[in-house]
Amino acid sequence: LGSSVLMGVPLLTVDEVLAALDAVTLDDVVELAQLWLPDRLSAAGVGADEGVFRSALEGVSPALAEAA
Repeated sequence: LGSSVLMGVPLLTVDEVLAALDAVTLDDVVELAQLWLPDRLSAAGVGADEGVFRSALEGVSPALAEAA
């Protein structure tokens, strides 16, 4: 909060932050990850469905998905 005030960045409400997080799609994450070097990425996931995790990795790095 302090840095936002010092930098003149508007303070967001909790609802605004949650809406911004909810607006992020898998395609957004894949696009961002591809801007970096996909061969140098690592990944971690939490959840019961390993298939969902692997399919999310496929779009970023098939090699990483295979190693998962």
